[in-house]
Amino acid sequence: MKFGLEFWRHKALDLLAGALPKTHSMVEENNILGLYNERFLFTKSEQLVGLLNIKGLSANTLLQEDLQTHFSSKQNALEQLEGVVLRIHTKRAKVQLEPPKKPPNPQVQALLDLSQPKDLYENTYTLIFETTQNPLKDFLEQKKLELTTSAQAHQHLAQHLSACMEQMAHALSAFKPTPLSAKEALNFYATFINGHPTSLNPTLGFLEDSYIATNIHFNKDHYIQEHATHTTYNRILGVKAYASKTLSSLALLSLLHQELACEVFLSLEPLSTQVALAFVQEKIRLSFARLVRQELQSYYEQIQAKRLRLQKAALNIILKAPDLKSLDHHTKEVLSVLSNARLVGVVETLGLRPAYFSLFPGRLHLNPRLRCQSAQALATLMLFEKPNCGFKSNPWGNQPLSVFKNLDHSPYLFNFHNQESTPSPTSPRTNGHTMIIGATGAGKTTLMGFLMANALKYDKLNILALDRAYGLFSCINYFGGVYNSGKDFKINPLTLELTPSNQDFLHSFYSSLCHLSSHPQNKEDIHASHALLKALKSLHATLPQKSFHLQDFKEAITNAPTLHLSLEPYLQNPLFNALEDSLEFDTPLVAINMDAISANPKDLGLLAYYIFYKILHRALEKQEGFLLFVDEFKSYAANETINTHINTLITQARKANGVVVLALQDTNQLASIPEAASFVKNMGTLIFYPQKHLDSTRLSQDLGIQLSYMEAHFLENTPLSAQQVLVKNMAEGSSNIIHVGLQGLGAHLNIFNSNAAHVKRLQTLMQAYPETWREVLLQEG
Repeated sequence: MKFGLEFWRHKALDLLAGALPKTHSMVEENNILGLYNERFLFTKSEQLVGLLNIKGLSANTLLQEDLQTHFSSKQNALEQLEGVVLRIHTKRAKVQLEPPKKPPNPQVQALLDLSQPKDLYENTYTLIFETTQNPLKDFLEQKKLELTTSAQAHQHLAQHLSACMEQMAHALSAFKPTPLSAKEALNFYATFINGHPTSLNPTLGFLEDSYIATNIHFNKDHYIQEHATHTTYNRILGVKAYASKTLSSLALLSLLHQELACEVFLSLEPLSTQVALAFVQEKIRLSFARLVRQELQSYYEQIQAKRLRLQKAALNIILKAPDLKSLDHHTKEVLSVLSNARLVGVVETLGLRPAYFSLFPGRLHLNPRLRCQSAQALATLMLFEKPNCGFKSNPWGNQPLSVFKNLDHSPYLFNFHNQESTPSPTSPRTNGHTMIIGATGAGKTTLMGFLMANALKYDKLNILALDRAYGLFSCINYFGGVYNSGKDFKINPLTLELTPSNQDFLHSFYSSLCHLSSHPQNKEDIHASHALLKALKSLHATLPQKSFHLQDFKEAITNAPTLHLSLEPYLQNPLFNALEDSLEFDTPLVAINMDAISANPKDLGLLAYYIFYKILHRALEKQEGFLLFVDEFKSYAANETINTHINTLITQARKANGVVVLALQDTNQLASIPEAASFVKNMGTLIFYPQKHLDSTRLSQDLGIQLSYMEAHFLENTPLSAQQVLVKNMAEGSSNIIHVGLQGLGAHLNIFNSNAAHVKRLQTLMQAYPETWREVLLQEG
């Protein structure tokens, strides 16, 4: 019997074995052998692999001409590629920030715990270069080198790869490329295989099976990475059709702003002129429509003239999720994003394994979604956008003031200061002066209350707010601060120790109070000036420190009746004739309700003079920083005396580790302020809320504020309800658009309510529940 029982038994076993899932050895299938030298990896198919890391660039401040220049650079870089496969890898992954250090104030600690943003993501970009296989050419090049030099094997490939990478790095210099070492490249692939960060130190330079700690299981439309500590579900999407004429960066830009983890591989292989011409010629031959043939003929002529370069391209997106339900949800979202950008995306099923293994070096031919595209079209898919991430520390402490989200959900480490610095005495004092510009109801007071509360985590920092309409009453009291209003607030400059600088200030202060010039000219004024100085010295010489006030000062003045008359009105004013001083900073958080202090311009000028002097020189004397917030700044700037003293304080505050924050309604209000350009020039940071009818030309010409098209478009077209602001760094010219919505605080958001009805309710709670009003407030929220 020709086909006996034994034959059919073996045949059945063969069929059964073919139906079983194939077991893949990852160390074999990834095609990576190990390290070639310090820069490159070597594959089993005798190719070299090198990697460039791309830091990226924020596009917010770029002009239209800059954007066109960067696009041309990308296109030129792609058109010059030859003899290599280029893969543009974008990884979007969750990031975890270090928790802030615990402050002694329990209310502040609770706020910090709640305010840490959740679900933060970060995009990283890597360029992967692989030499292509051309056995005959490689053999001849190697023989030539062996005959003429003592070069090691494959040296010609290393030289060619180095040249290609240097050429690309030069073309993309604006995006800050840096080469990765061979070990870093090996760790890149180990991380990709294992599904979590992997750091290897191969003793023999090989990628061995022992370094792979994750099992991969392929299912119908997804694969699972099983690690000892976690399981990750993955799905590969492929783009099978492109609308070449309308191809834009919108698809990938939208994808990289979604709240999901993914990896994007854009794989490119340049076609030689001969291969490209043959490809187009074949398309012409198979086309019957006249218009299509004419267009293809146009492409053929452009390729002949070397004005058009074709490349094989495959765009794959790997979605990642902790469970299958989340993976299915993300898949629907991403397919919708691709569809909106006229890209036809599909879930890989039969092509799942080939698509996965095609992402390793030398395996591009396995990709089922390879298509031909022009370098110009592919350049639009090269996204290297990276919002600024802020600074990890500032002169107040080794942690940022707060953390917000950029539009792409990456973390923005917020500081008033416009450059990174540390609290070390030897570290430079960077500029932190800030101007917040936003309409009434935009949320300026709420944001500043939140930031001041965050600032309480720093040691040796005093915070003073010149408030309006009880806007900060709630948060100041909640965090244990002192809110001064009406008769409760008083000053006594005579409590200052009579040091030379304090003596000069007191003499100047009381000269202003008594209507004397700081530089008297006539005999009578000179006599009065001397009488003031003599009285100051006499008081401090005869009475204990902090035991005298304005009445004592008047009695110490002799032979100057005009001074007595000038002082008399102030003796009737409890603001100036008090033994105590409300600005002793017994607590680090103090606010003054300026509406309830005085409406007299001169009195306000004197008060501002004392406040600014006291906070500055106390900081210098005790080596403590300060934060001064001035709400409704325009009302102060209209007072010439206050305007002068604030400007002086701003120019001197940095050396005392101080920051001044000014709040305004809109840019038109800013432009109307006396010395507006001087104030803007001394700012380190500007914070803009969206506003309509923005005059960018006026801002640039009159105030020196340069807004790009994107920045101006955001400000004019974004609703206030979006709860987003533009943060502009005046030192670097950079900017960020960040989310400042505080809904994540839950009931604690009620703490920063500036509504008049809330203030009245809070005053009632504080009287009814003197010990537990904070808990009652949160329960009501």
